[in-house]
Amino acid sequence: MSTALEQAGHRLAMAERIAHIGSWTVDLCNPQQVTGSNEFAVIFGLVPLAPVSLDEMAGRFAPESRDRIGWLLQQCYRHGIGFDEEMQIDT
Repeated sequence: MSTALEQAGHRLAMAERIAHIGSWTVDLCNPQQVTGSNEFAVIFGLVPLAPVSLDEMAGRFAPESRDRIGWLLQQCYRHGIGFDEEMQIDT
């Protein structure tokens, strides 16, 4: 029997797949490691659920988005807040 948390995770994965939107996190204790959802991996052409370096992930954004992602990450580090942004990536 699945727990409510597992069910919520399955619903999130399904919603990401349908909307073609990925999510990712950075561990502030190990900020060079990014962990993303399956759809994040699909969008970025990565192995699903495999950790990726922050530099590798940031390098996949379109050049005009890289300054913005850097600024947002600095705000996250300084203030401990997340963000929700849409940015172009290089495909």
